[in-house]
Amino acid sequence: MGAVTRHCWYYYCLLLGLLCASLCLANTEKCIFAIPATQTEDGLQPWVERLSNDLSWPVMVPKHTGLTNRMLFPFPPERLGLPYFNPLVVHSDPPPSNANLTGPHALEHWYILAHLAPGRSYEARVSYPASSPTDFKMEIVELDQFSDYLPLATPQEIVASSTQSDPPASDDPASSLAGRPDGVTRFLRVRALYAGFSHIQDRDKQPVYYNIVLEQLYFYIPYQAYKLAVAIVGAVLFAVFVFNPLATRMILALRDKSKLE
Repeated sequence: MGAVTRHCWYYYCLLLGLLCASLCLANTEKCIFAIPATQTEDGLQPWVERLSNDLSWPVMVPKHTGLTNRMLFPFPPERLGLPYFNPLVVHSDPPPSNANLTGPHALEHWYILAHLAPGRSYEARVSYPASSPTDFKMEIVELDQFSDYLPLATPQEIVASSTQSDPPASDDPASSLAGRPDGVTRFLRVRALYAGFSHIQDRDKQPVYYNIVLEQLYFYIPYQAYKLAVAIVGAVLFAVFVFNPLATRMILALRDKSKLE
């Protein structure tokens, strides 16, 4: 009886491990981009937070910004060529029936990448559970390219809608971007396409949960990995040039002492 109980616990632990493994963020997709060294500041930095509030687009800044548990509904492949409808701008015509409206049932997410430095490289990275067979599409969009993505609003309309009053002071303590130098602004568009097959009806319409990270690259190494590499190299150098000689001297001293005794 005891052996049977042990086997049952073994299978329970195995099933629990498989369940946890299926929920792990095992899939990763990334988009690496660079800001040209000749790129000039776009002057949008004072308005970034207000633009984020008006459009409900999160702001991500270097050296490292991470957002977790983002929920996105799969984008129907047949609608890939349809325009994004910007709910910020008021139009005389009602929104089209195929509009990708923001909100809890959004079919795509936009992020404001602020305070990017000219001449630097960055990586936008998405991780999601292996149990969600999904292809993520990430696009870096410049301000003057918005006419291709938001045909119902020009960049001037977008900025004007967020600049009706004076920008917040750079030393405003309530601002999460206070004290940061000006730089270049980019926009990240994220969409998810269901890439699996399932006998479950409407499985391709279930939301996907993902984490997203923006990191600055150092020698093509992400910021967090770069810090880890520096820590490992520092530990190795300490062990080789400090700890190892000290330990060797202590061992030799103990050996010589034992010989004298």
